[in-house]
Amino acid sequence: MSEMQGKIRKNLGIGFIIASLFFLFNPDIAIIDFLPDVFGYLLMIFGISQLSEINEKIYEAKRYFIKASVCNTVKLALIVVLFGMVTPREMPVSMLLFTFVMNFFDLIYVIPAYLNLFGGLMYLGERLDGDFVLARKRYVPRKCPLDADEKRRAMFDLREKRHRARYERKLSNTEKIQRATIFFVVFKSVTPVLPEFTSLLDYEYNDSLINYYDFIYLFRTVAILLMLIVGVVWLVRAVRYFSRLIKDKVFISSLAEKYTIEVLPNKVLFMKKFINRATIIFACASFLLVNAYFDEVNIIPGVISAIIFMIGSFYVRKYTEKWKFCFISSVVMTVSSLLLEISRANFNKDFIREQILRNPAAYGAWEDMFIVSVAAGVGALLTVISVLVMAGDIAVKYTGFFTPGSDSFDPRRATKELHSELCRPLILTGIFGGLAALCIPFYVYGMLIRFQAVWFLDLVFSLFFAVSFSRNISYIVKNVNLKHFLGDE
Repeated sequence: MSEMQGKIRKNLGIGFIIASLFFLFNPDIAIIDFLPDVFGYLLMIFGISQLSEINEKIYEAKRYFIKASVCNTVKLALIVVLFGMVTPREMPVSMLLFTFVMNFFDLIYVIPAYLNLFGGLMYLGERLDGDFVLARKRYVPRKCPLDADEKRRAMFDLREKRHRARYERKLSNTEKIQRATIFFVVFKSVTPVLPEFTSLLDYEYNDSLINYYDFIYLFRTVAILLMLIVGVVWLVRAVRYFSRLIKDKVFISSLAEKYTIEVLPNKVLFMKKFINRATIIFACASFLLVNAYFDEVNIIPGVISAIIFMIGSFYVRKYTEKWKFCFISSVVMTVSSLLLEISRANFNKDFIREQILRNPAAYGAWEDMFIVSVAAGVGALLTVISVLVMAGDIAVKYTGFFTPGSDSFDPRRATKELHSELCRPLILTGIFGGLAALCIPFYVYGMLIRFQAVWFLDLVFSLFFAVSFSRNISYIVKNVNLKHFLGDE
């Protein structure tokens, strides 16, 4: 197995932290975020990843930011649910509920994340000459006038003592930006929720002469302006802080040296990171294979899953020769899925399903869509098979027992049993994946025969495949870790 090598990013990735701030400062309109925070959190995670490997507090911050990114991904999904499934009458209260819940969970994860991040920077600054991180306003003693008498000199000494004490209580640069960040996070989470509470002030039930929800757009505008002011001020201060941190070359050099000595020689760490990334890529692709139909529109096109499978197969090309089969299958699935969505959009633009058997033009458009859906189903089936073949190949190549533990222990027999244990569940996973692929053309055919329950079957089979495949690959990766790392360590 080839060894993964690490390298130090420029300024240890702090530049990505600065980039993340531009996604995080913007105001929200209730649950709607035009610059999704999830991208900011992903950039933040990438930016602090190398720092997290040399400090436990920053590692904890990274874990909290990962949870925050998941939370904000759910937030994006809730926006689809809100505008796709909620009735206009239920919209005000649903907007309040979704906004309150998601912002509450955001606070749970984001506040500890920033506290650990800045706490870790201060910890490193104390041990690696972080002048800027720990810097605070310095006390400059003033001189007492020479012609002052004894009473005036005593008063001057007292004022100077108090003046010096105030400077000693001054916050460091990191403590200042930490307080500003916590205030900003709380303000950003609370402000979008307040206007939505007007949905509870129903004048028909509380005998009020005013329906405050009629002014919701005014309240939201005021909230946006307040958030924008606070957000811009925080953005300027945060960018200034991290920019000046990069300019502290002594501190950055000390961090780079510490990373070079403690982290880079650890090849096991980089292999684990590589395997975990590959697992995440394939798990995400399997869950995105789920089709979600609303009004004949698939809001999770299969082309997204196909592209991610294609990227994942290329990513693990050094570890299995079966990657080519997966890559080619993913390309076929990408093209066919894209053509299916185009033909679906063309059909939905001019026709509805009730016209298929009544209008020759509608039937012709449906027929084209059905032919393409068969190709998309075949592409999805080939991709599912190739991914499982690739997973089985990795399990056989990189797992097993190599030294006898006792006289009665046969490593070859144990290895064979382990490979069977790892590969056998892939068969059931393949059945679920094959049924999900079959549902792609079957859904289009169901439009002709007025059978509308196909979407439910597709959803069930796709979710079973995603969950089963994620469990299979995580178990395989666990055993790969055990085999490879025992050998390296």
